[in-house]
Amino acid sequence: MGIVLSTLRFAGIDLFTTQDAPVDGRKHIVIIGGSYGGMSVINNLKKLLSGDVNESRPANLPSLPNLPRLTPRITLIDERDGIYHTMGTPLVHSSPDIAKTVPRAWKRYSDIPYLQDVSVVQGRVVNLDPELKEVTYSYAGEEHKMGYDYVVCSTGMQRDWPTQPRATTKEKYFKDATSFVDSLLEEKDHIVVIGGGAVGTEFAGELKLTHPSKRITLIHSRSSLLSSEPLPDEFKTKALEMMEASGIEVLLNTRVKSETDGGLVLSTGETITTSAVIWCTGGQRPITGYIPSAALDSATGLVRITSNLTLPELVPNHMTHFAIGDIAQWSGIKRAGGAIFMGCFTATNLLLSIVAAEGDKELKLAEFPELAPMLCLALGDQAIGHWGGRLSYGVEPLEQCFENDLGLGICFKALNIEVDGAVVDVEKN
Repeated sequence: MGIVLSTLRFAGIDLFTTQDAPVDGRKHIVIIGGSYGGMSVINNLKKLLSGDVNESRPANLPSLPNLPRLTPRITLIDERDGIYHTMGTPLVHSSPDIAKTVPRAWKRYSDIPYLQDVSVVQGRVVNLDPELKEVTYSYAGEEHKMGYDYVVCSTGMQRDWPTQPRATTKEKYFKDATSFVDSLLEEKDHIVVIGGGAVGTEFAGELKLTHPSKRITLIHSRSSLLSSEPLPDEFKTKALEMMEASGIEVLLNTRVKSETDGGLVLSTGETITTSAVIWCTGGQRPITGYIPSAALDSATGLVRITSNLTLPELVPNHMTHFAIGDIAQWSGIKRAGGAIFMGCFTATNLLLSIVAAEGDKELKLAEFPELAPMLCLALGDQAIGHWGGRLSYGVEPLEQCFENDLGLGICFKALNIEVDGAVVDVEKN
């Protein structure tokens, strides 16, 4: 590659610059984005390099013919100082008890043991040059460049606050989350959630669970909840029934025309009073602006990928560039589980590529399977799920898919990350 990394210390964070120098022969893997997909890649790389077997469902991965002769270097670049359990946001931002335990949902990278020999850089990637194999990232207003041999893009979706943290440090997020929940407690008798997708329905469900005395209304512009998801009508109909049975008012085929002081003007001509509005619409965008436009779908901004999870052939050095998780244009519904699954395959393909580059084997990458639409939705003290062509609802899918922390323990276990502290039960107010 002709480039090595030199390390600088800035504001307590390792920053890296590229410079011409002799290389040590070790391949350099850069992971951009440290959420479910990115952390899955690193965790599985560590497992495979230690000789552990990487098992994955629903398809088994091919075994490695042998390990690389030289252990690759790994660098993680992320805007945040840790991994945040995005799936748990509706619960964390609804319950005052859970909000006080935000440290459980945000794990600093420095507190994850298997990252101790991984270079972690806090910064925002602004450009990826596949031809030069160079990434440019920004931190504290300054830009830095870094060379690589392989890169994995796993930056996920950008969602508006409060459906996703706006802070980049654990400390600032803790203040944001507790302030938000406290504001709901003060004098908010009627809370309106706008947007009946997965995030909006879960937000409304958690709010009703943790604030049963408050009036909760969910407004959605379409004729059914989850209208954009490729799920059967019976799933959407049952979700509506469960929401209404829990005491949530659901207004379908309704848009918000304007906000007034203490109220909302609706497309039906009705004006409703409300003391708090949570918007869960229109704020989801793939974070792919740093990726060459040739690799992007012009309509959605998603990354077009091959069945090996690499960028398309028209991109220079496409076989050494991977994209996974929510930013990848692939079948199925975008979920944490899908990103983790992609990470398993990518870790295997990275090592297969390195072994082949060392001249030991012909390169044949594992192919990622098509994913059938599947989803489990938490609706307060129950859940509704659809997988394997079967509909399931009630307490059983809630315990199976989420346990009592909206999937924190399940997801972190899959990523080999220890959850801090004991599980906290939600106390209703």
